Amino acid sequence: MKMKVKVKNGSERTALLQFKKYVRSQGLKWTQQRELIGSLFLSKRSHLSAQEVYDEVRKKDPRVGYSTVYRTLKLAVDAGLVSERRFGPDETLFEPATEEKHHDHLICKKCGRIIEFENAKIEDLQKEVAREKNFEIREHRLVLYGYCRKCHQRRRRQ
Repeated sequence: MKMKVKVKNGSERTALLQFKKYVRSQGLKWTQQRELIGSLFLSKRSHLSAQEVYDEVRKKDPRVGYSTVYRTLKLAVDAGLVSERRFGPDETLFEPATEEKHHDHLICKKCGRIIEFENAKIEDLQKEVAREKNFEIREHRLVLYGYCRKCHQRRRRQ
């Protein structure tokens, strides 16, 4: 059973309750560690690696293992509460799935900053290309790599 739930801004508690329900529907136990990981992650509202979540969780409970964090994040992905984003062959980040519009990403190759953006023209152009090619889009992601303003200015000065 796969649920699809989107997190509204400011409704982390509701999302956590939905996550708890999902975990139990899978025949798994809802533990204090899962509660801690879920509440911490859902409150961050940003792109985080499993390592970053692990580091934050360990500050609150040093007994939590990395594999527990990773498995919990994967469960949250399966529940539809978290989106898994692969920004490179070795870079997987997680972000809360929101009810907001689809967004794309700009990623700085120097500092790693991630900038989310929406652009209706790009979305319309993708739909137009798909129509022309008689192609049905089910999902997509656009990631543009370059340099943020700060890193670009530093590069120009060097």
